[in-house]
Amino acid sequence: MSLSDPRALLDASIPFDDAKVALLDQVVAAMFGTTDNHSRDVAHKVLGEFKNMPEAWSYVAVILNKSQDANTKFVALQILENTIQTRWNVLPDAERNGIKVFVTDLVIRLASDEKACQTEKHFVNKVNENLIQIVKQEWPDRWPSFITEICQSSKASQSICENNMRLLNMLSEEVFDFGRSEMVSKKVEKLMTQLTAQFQEVFDVCMFVLKSFVVNAAAMKESLVQQTLKCLAHFLKWIPLGFVFETDLIETLLQHFWEPVQFRADCLRCVTEIASLQLSKEETQVFRERLAVLWLELVGKVLALPPQTLRFEDAGQVPPQMRLFWETIYCQLSLCLTAFLKNHRENIAEPLDKERNGQACVQMLQQVAAMTGLQHDETFQICLDFWFSFAEKLLNEVHEVVKRQNNGAPQQPPLMLSMPSSADAAAANALDALRLPCSSSELSWRVKMYSGVLNQVRKVMIRKMAKPQEVYIQFDQETGEVTRDHEVDTAEVALYNTMRCTQVLLTNLGQEETEAIMLETLNTECMQAPVQLGGWNPTALNRLCYSIGSISGAMREDIERRFLVQVIRNLLNLCELMKGKDDKA
Repeated sequence: MSLSDPRALLDASIPFDDAKVALLDQVVAAMFGTTDNHSRDVAHKVLGEFKNMPEAWSYVAVILNKSQDANTKFVALQILENTIQTRWNVLPDAERNGIKVFVTDLVIRLASDEKACQTEKHFVNKVNENLIQIVKQEWPDRWPSFITEICQSSKASQSICENNMRLLNMLSEEVFDFGRSEMVSKKVEKLMTQLTAQFQEVFDVCMFVLKSFVVNAAAMKESLVQQTLKCLAHFLKWIPLGFVFETDLIETLLQHFWEPVQFRADCLRCVTEIASLQLSKEETQVFRERLAVLWLELVGKVLALPPQTLRFEDAGQVPPQMRLFWETIYCQLSLCLTAFLKNHRENIAEPLDKERNGQACVQMLQQVAAMTGLQHDETFQICLDFWFSFAEKLLNEVHEVVKRQNNGAPQQPPLMLSMPSSADAAAANALDALRLPCSSSELSWRVKMYSGVLNQVRKVMIRKMAKPQEVYIQFDQETGEVTRDHEVDTAEVALYNTMRCTQVLLTNLGQEETEAIMLETLNTECMQAPVQLGGWNPTALNRLCYSIGSISGAMREDIERRFLVQVIRNLLNLCELMKGKDDKA
């Protein structure tokens, strides 16, 4: 068979030499580069059959050494990866060892070449994936020294160390993130146990890199430090707590990797993972001092942020090239602060303020409230979830106080403490409005202390309120029947439901405060609209009306009646003042 025929690739009797590699390059080029459908179909069929050949994996070394096409090399690595995943344990020991040595040497050779690491990132990553697939098969039983070897080789060069960090991160992801979906449970548990047992070596390498930067920043590759921080952020999800709280990791991160702005996002991810750790009461007590150090360091960094960076969408406040940076920072900061406040507000943050006569907790809640107003959907969703949880806790606390004051007699539950799944459920919950003998701030010192924050959040919620589900009234002329047709649920409707529940909780925590804020907002709109004439945008008024509708039944009857009368009066006055039909509508 002629070597000009693509099917020659499938003939195992023809040696896989330079000519055959060149033919494979041609077939791959036809697969990815040609506009001729027939040629592409033939190439696709031949490549599919070639990949399935039992001996195809044995050609990989020749292909990688001789091929001039990046796509061909990638195909070769796919063949090797498939062999490792599906046929590894049926291969003879000698062949398994040969593949392991070949892939390991290739990883080291590529990692040692800084130019290759930059120009062939996808290829290097694919080789790394092949090595990790081998590790999953061999470690720890047949390759017990893998972790030790990779940690020791990390000191050979910064380039090798950086790639080793990628490998360790990939291994951690394979075991802790994807393990249960790809491996049997016993295998996953075994790898988790082994990785945890050997983590001291990995941690030492990470700290070696970070402290080397602290000692001599100019001598360290920026990409190595960033990769180490990324790696550490992933490890912090599962490593033993001693590595976090019984070392100087917290100080190292916040004192040395916050201020170089190129490391701040990755530093914040690490701190977020620490703040997100679910500690028992006993663990929280044991590590109380270390958590306090983390909190105070973090508060100091947040308070030092330039206030104008919260307006990163304004080119006059933040240069356009820095917009994405601050968007990322504030999104990550919202995760970090809300995680710490959810987990440690009552046991760490508030007691520290009492001891130090400080206002750190209030200040950080104000920061979260400010971030809630940012025009960034992910940040808003993070903050919204926090405010729902925060308001629910405060209202439960008020409810417990009322219960104690009534000598344990059961009280009606706070309105909508769990997010309803439908409008009907919301209407049912609306009948359970909490009747308090006095304002929430008189019953809870926390509600009183955070009253300013709660008002700030109420204003943001009104300003950003989502549109509720629309109901269409349909009239059938033939039957004379009138039916209601609900709009299909959308992301906007789901967002509205979450915001509605949060608004109701906030209203229960301060009914008169909510009334005052809504009427103030309405009065502002009523004064501005007639003046702006054709330039008036009704969006703010619409969102206010969505908010007013969302808290129906959440106020005491006398307050709600007074409130609605004032709202209707103001809207009617505004309607009379507006000129055009569109504005009146």
